[in-house]
Amino acid sequence: MHILIFHQFYTGSNEPGIARFNLLGKEWVKNGHTVTIIAGAINYITGKKKKGLFGKFWWKERDESGIEVVRVWSTACGLGYKSFLGRACTYSSFLKSAYIAGLFIKKPDIVIASSPPIFIGLIAYWVSRLKRVPFIFEVRDLWPDELIELGGLKNEFAIRMSYRLEKFLYTRARRLTTNSPGIRRFLMERKDVREEKISVIENPVTIDEEHTSEHIQAMWRGKVTILYSGNHGRVYDFDVLLDAVSELYEKDNTIQLVLIGDGKQKNRLRARIQKENIPNVILMDPVPKSEIGGYIDAADICVVSIRDLRLIKNVYATKLFEYMAHKKPIILAMEGVSKALIADDAQSGITLPPGDKAGIKRAILELKNNPEKMKKFAANGYKYVQEHVTAPTLAEKYLQCIIQAREKNS
Repeated sequence: MHILIFHQFYTGSNEPGIARFNLLGKEWVKNGHTVTIIAGAINYITGKKKKGLFGKFWWKERDESGIEVVRVWSTACGLGYKSFLGRACTYSSFLKSAYIAGLFIKKPDIVIASSPPIFIGLIAYWVSRLKRVPFIFEVRDLWPDELIELGGLKNEFAIRMSYRLEKFLYTRARRLTTNSPGIRRFLMERKDVREEKISVIENPVTIDEEHTSEHIQAMWRGKVTILYSGNHGRVYDFDVLLDAVSELYEKDNTIQLVLIGDGKQKNRLRARIQKENIPNVILMDPVPKSEIGGYIDAADICVVSIRDLRLIKNVYATKLFEYMAHKKPIILAMEGVSKALIADDAQSGITLPPGDKAGIKRAILELKNNPEKMKKFAANGYKYVQEHVTAPTLAEKYLQCIIQAREKNS
């Protein structure tokens, strides 16, 4: 079977970011399928374009597992990817390039569009119609609703058109996939999508990988390291983390916070740390997928803190499964499906309401002073990912969704 995927922010095994289709695609190729991914050239965390691609409209690369990635031209129009207008330029230029590239791809058996951005669904749908094959729409974030809630989309006409596009795609897609049960429930209750049309395919993880972290452990020896790795986007509440660890430092100078990644808040956080002279916070640039495991292994506790947003409660915080796969206890300041995952399903950490500075301080001290509880949370989380979200398990689950979509077309 030939699987064609439109995914603007696809990240390979050596890039920072979520390796969703890299891991799923490897399993599909391993089982004899052909996987082609049409992707953008700009990494969504760093905002940087892949090197050596200047002057090309599109180019093909085949990774070590056999996935064919077609990188297409896109630009931030000189405005910087992290600006709103820069991202808008990136989206629009990618969509044009991706559509043209899709026309030249050998006829697939299925076309998948991975959103956001939501407009990628329209491109994939057009290509699927021209190729006369089924179309699956993957909803990983609730666009346009989340964009409206965050203030990124305010124009009434644009909002109406976005909702019309959303309804069109939900209707035309043979199947919808999501990466959390919260999104599935939202689509059923708020968008009137039939339950049997939606499949939940979480973000897969790899387990039992070897990571070299001795030099990192040596660097952090004698410290209690709380780590976050990933996007520094607007939905995250890093200020409450800075407040909590800076106050703890006054009583316990072994506690440190390490933030690895990039995003809209990175420069502001750096300026705040310098201005207030916060001594126990380390900011690091994004780390390739092949190296990030070593940093997670060297940490003592992993943390995720999300702003109190209505729609984000439907989404899994992206790094939680990765932290559990590395046997780390978790502190989560967030409501919704992520809280249910950590507190109830996996029982792998301490959950708190968003913005609970006092609760974060108590949780850090509770874990620091209770090594057995840390080990129990770590073991519980590892067991959960082994049983539910490994790449082979989810690749097979996704493949069954693809087969069902094709059967409806036969």
